[in-house]
Amino acid sequence: MKNTGKILCILALAVPFVWASCEKIGKDPDKKEEFEEKPLVLTRSESQLVKGTNSFTFNLFKEVLASDQHNGRDIMVSPLSASFVLGALNNGATGETSQEITDVLGFSDGTVEDINAFCRKIMRESGFVDNDVVVEMANAVMVNSNYGLKEQFEEKMVTYYDAYIESIDFSDVDGVVKRVNDWCNTHSGGLIPRIIEKEEVVQSTVLYALNSLYFKGEWKEKFKEEHTRKEVFTGINGSQSRLDMMSRHDNMQYYYTDTWSCVSLPYGNGSFSMYIILPDEGVAFNDFIASLDSDVWNDVLTSTGKYHEVSFKMPKLDVECSFDLIEMMEALGMKKAFSPVEAEFTEMCTGAAGMYLGLLKQKSRIIVDESGTEAAAVTIGGMLESAPPNSGKEPILFHADRPFAYLIQENNTGTIYFIGAKLRP
Repeated sequence: MKNTGKILCILALAVPFVWASCEKIGKDPDKKEEFEEKPLVLTRSESQLVKGTNSFTFNLFKEVLASDQHNGRDIMVSPLSASFVLGALNNGATGETSQEITDVLGFSDGTVEDINAFCRKIMRESGFVDNDVVVEMANAVMVNSNYGLKEQFEEKMVTYYDAYIESIDFSDVDGVVKRVNDWCNTHSGGLIPRIIEKEEVVQSTVLYALNSLYFKGEWKEKFKEEHTRKEVFTGINGSQSRLDMMSRHDNMQYYYTDTWSCVSLPYGNGSFSMYIILPDEGVAFNDFIASLDSDVWNDVLTSTGKYHEVSFKMPKLDVECSFDLIEMMEALGMKKAFSPVEAEFTEMCTGAAGMYLGLLKQKSRIIVDESGTEAAAVTIGGMLESAPPNSGKEPILFHADRPFAYLIQENNTGTIYFIGAKLRP
């Protein structure tokens, strides 16, 4: 792997306006820059919003797994990135459209202004919690030059989302595709060179909204390459294949329930970790996923985490996938935003009779090896005019040689940045 680890997430929404933020939060991923580490501290109300966005994370993850789109493939998504885009667009929504967005994103207990302030804090401060980890976010709005942004909406995009606003000629379809994909390629570190194709640019598009979430981190304790060996992995359908399996025998933080267990793999100073979640032998993967939600996850982390001697194995990962998110968001209860008739996005643009969200797609990739993690997620949305604990005497055997889930979390706040599953060899 060229870089020791990175995670990126980009969201773009096509709507009758364009918004873009290219500012980097944190540091240059390719340069070692020292800064004063500051833990990410949230207010009580902001902590409640974390619970909400993590609830959305698990809900969307389940919908992705339940959809026909993944077809048994390995998956990785960033609901947090999607929530940033939709949270920003919610500043242009009214009525039931706005309420549905708020509820589905898990922000029912917060106002739009609360959500904006929460997003701003996560964007601006999460890059400074660890000198050995890079976290960056960027936002962009690319608006059809035939339309304009309402002053209040544009002000909120800049104030809360550090959005760079750009007006582009949508009659030049090739130019639009190149501009969007260049932004995507740049902010994904080249992992996702394209997010939109020419046939996806329709004349009724008012704008594209983009968000990038980038993470780069080395393991606190790296795996030794000489310990990586070809071993059998059994997929969700029973098929088997020999994969490069990383291994470590170490004192590790271990969590458990009656049906699954979990090991934490920290990056840098431990502020960020990847959690590998493995259902017990004999527990169906789908049953395990059905039992996993934000409350359960939080309870397990706060009540069972202890250091144990662990014999740990997991396969190296290189997962790439793409999902249309509209059907999944509708299943979660967000319906009006996608309706040309019922959508209420009246506070966003000038010159448009009406708007609705006609495109919401995410591409993602994650690479995990002995040094760390590299990942990217890009989401594009288009607004269209419408109208059991161990005794300690023997090591715990935690061999992820069968389907498992994983997530990457900022530990002080509990915010989940990425979530995925290894399902097949």
